[in-house]
Amino acid sequence: MTSPAQRWFLPTVLLVIHAFVVNAAPEAVDRGPTFSGTIRARFPGENVTMKGVVVALGTETNAFICYDTDLMRVSLAWTGDYLSFGNYMKEISHPQPPEVAGTAVFGTTPGPGWARGGSFDDTRPNKQGPLPSEWAKYRGLYLHGRDVVFSYAVGKVPVLEMPGLEKSGAVQAFTRTIQLGKSSEPLTLLVAEQPGSTSLVASTIANIASHGDVEFPPQIGMVCRTERSLKPLMPYCPAPPPFWTER
Repeated sequence: MTSPAQRWFLPTVLLVIHAFVVNAAPEAVDRGPTFSGTIRARFPGENVTMKGVVVALGTETNAFICYDTDLMRVSLAWTGDYLSFGNYMKEISHPQPPEVAGTAVFGTTPGPGWARGGSFDDTRPNKQGPLPSEWAKYRGLYLHGRDVVFSYAVGKVPVLEMPGLEKSGAVQAFTRTIQLGKSSEPLTLLVAEQPGSTSLVASTIANIASHGDVEFPPQIGMVCRTERSLKPLMPYCPAPPPFWTER
């Protein structure tokens, strides 16, 4: 079922996606580059990430992005406050998952982050658990200083993805740098769901602005042609993630 919000689908190989937001005040506590757990949010609707990895972006710990490793989607990007953990450490009560406490910038409702056969229909039993491994499979992540690189596969195509943050004066931009292996067919990525928004594509950079959508032509292999010289992600990933076991 199609959401009433605008959906952006991007066939891509190496891509940086900018979503411009007003700078937020830094958080006083540095909680490290990642946090893993079930994450609750209210944007762009009821939005629970069952197996989430939250990445803190930039050096001021005031911008965050959450990856859903079951569905291989970005569930939410936000600025300002981090997560609200409730009072379960002080009260005798059933613990609720931490909830996003800051201001949402863009996100997606629960569903596949990559299309299969051109479709984003969620065919999981009761819409629970991870996507079938032949559709998409999370393999783990790498840490390179504070940079985080996710490793996963879409079908048989290996994917490396690194979220980031760029600043220009009082404005900061979320970025997603994606490196794909070769594919015999186009791959389509769900970027965001948000009312009244558009994306503008130039070379391999897509800027999220306001009103409309865009589609890329099919591409095969890795493209590294952008305004800025993007480094391939492989040097960040010298070996498979040590804690991940193939199944």
